[in-house]
Amino acid sequence: MQALRRSAHAAASLLATLEAEVPDTAATLRLSGMELADCIGEMGALGTDLTEGVRASARALASAEQGIRAAGNLAGRTVAEQLPRAQDKVEAALQERARLDYTARVVGDAAASTRTVVQRLRFALAAGGLAQRLAWSAGRLRRGRPPAGGSVGGGSVDDMGVGVPRY
Repeated sequence: MQALRRSAHAAASLLATLEAEVPDTAATLRLSGMELADCIGEMGALGTDLTEGVRASARALASAEQGIRAAGNLAGRTVAEQLPRAQDKVEAALQERARLDYTARVVGDAAASTRTVVQRLRFALAAGGLAQRLAWSAGRLRRGRPPAGGSVGGGSVDDMGVGVPRY
């Protein structure tokens, strides 16, 4: 009988504890559920923002690539247009020099003029090559591949083999 009384007392104690704790626990669970729903909603919004950011970056890269390609094409056309003029000037200068007496001063002037023309031609060719390299790197970046050499452009003008000579 006493065991039955102890069991009844323990059951009453358990019921009292449950009666006191269950409402708070249920309220906490409801609050946690609402917080989880808010968190999931915010994660969805962040995912949407991230997607929009990636798309905007892709559009910016495509636009940059198009601009670089246009600049490369323009540089190539400019070089192609200027090359015959430069060739004509060089030929005229050479013909003029052929008629001169070759003194040390004349030879020095001819070397300086030739060096200037060569430097300008090399610079123009380097600019065209650099523009092509930038367009190629932008295309690789847009496709999600790193550019060769780890940087856009891939190196200096001298690395392309068309650098300005050192006299």
